[in-house]
Amino acid sequence: MANRVRPLLKHDVKRALNGIGFELRRVAEPDLLQAVLQRNSIDEAHMRGILAALLTPTSRCVDGGAHRGAITEWFVDFAPLGEHIAIEPIPQLANELEQRFPSVEVHCVALGEHAARATFTYVPEWPALSGFGGRECLLPSESVEVEVVALDDVIGTRRIDFLKLDLEGHELQALRGAARTLEAFNPVVVFEHCRLGFDTDVRMFMGAPDYETTESIHAFLVGDLSYRIYDLDGNGPLAADRFRQIYETAERTNFLASPPRLRI
Repeated sequence: MANRVRPLLKHDVKRALNGIGFELRRVAEPDLLQAVLQRNSIDEAHMRGILAALLTPTSRCVDGGAHRGAITEWFVDFAPLGEHIAIEPIPQLANELEQRFPSVEVHCVALGEHAARATFTYVPEWPALSGFGGRECLLPSESVEVEVVALDDVIGTRRIDFLKLDLEGHELQALRGAARTLEAFNPVVVFEHCRLGFDTDVRMFMGAPDYETTESIHAFLVGDLSYRIYDLDGNGPLAADRFRQIYETAERTNFLASPPRLRI
C-alpha cells in the first residue's frame, strides 16, 4: 500500500495533531512527544492517501470516535455520494458534527460490544482523551452516563466499506460489536491501539501495557475474521508478536486491518 499513497508532505506537526483532536500544550518528555508528533504527521498523510486510493464516490464509511470530524470530512470529500455515519458520544461535539455535515448520519452514542448504559469519562480540557478508561489520563475529568451501542445494531443490513475507530482504548469492544458487519461486508478498518497516557500537566508518558487486549485484537481480526494487520506505511502483515512489540514500544499507534477481499 505504501506505493499507492501520495508522498508525505511536510506538515507542521502541531497542526497535524490538532487535526485529529489534540491540542499541544506544556510537555516534559520532548523525545517521546516529538516521536509521536512525527509519527502522527506521517500517519495523517498516509491515512488521507489510503482513503484517496480506496474510496469511490459512493463508498460508505463509519467514523467511530468522530470528535470534531477531521476524518468525517475526508469521507465526504472522497465519497461525496456515499452514506456516511459518525459516532460521537459527547453531545456538544455530536451537535457540531450534525451542523457541519448535514449529509452525514450522526449518532450521539458510544460504541461497545453490546447495548448498555455505561459510565463514560469526559475530559473537558481535552475532549479527544475522553473514553471508558482504556488509556491512562490523569487530567481532571467528569463521569457521565452514556448510551452504548454495538455497531452492528447501528448498521443493520447496510453495507459499509471503511471503518475508522479511535476510541481511547475501547477499540476491541467496538470491533466485537461490529463482528456481523465485518464478516458480511469486509470493510477496511483503520484503528488506534496505544498505551500512551497523559498526566495532569498534559505530559505524555508510557502507560501500563495491556497485553491481553493487544493479543485479543490480533486474534479477533486475524484469527477469527482472516483480516491482515499493517501499519500505515504498509508494512506487514503483522504477526501477533510483532503487533505486540509495536504496541509495547509505542512505535506506532495507528493500524490498518485489510479484509480477505483486499490484497495489499
